[in-house]
Amino acid sequence: MSNYILFGIYLFLILGIFGFLTIFMMHIRDYLQYSRYLKGITRFYLVLMVVIAIFGGYYILNGDIFPQSKSAVKRINL
Repeated sequence: MSNYILFGIYLFLILGIFGFLTIFMMHIRDYLQYSRYLKGITRFYLVLMVVIAIFGGYYILNGDIFPQSKSAVKRINL
């Protein structure tokens, strides 16, 4: 259950980052006069973020990043 909560938080953060990138891509033509490499670097960064988002979401949902213990807490009676 905690994997789904972590995935929800992760998804919220990733969507926020992609929202920022979307706004930046809409206004990038204003800054192209300063660097001819800006569009290529931004596209590379966007592809890298998509790959990180896919792998991060996969590992959070599978519990590989935060392993979940399968057994319940053992109680010791003395």
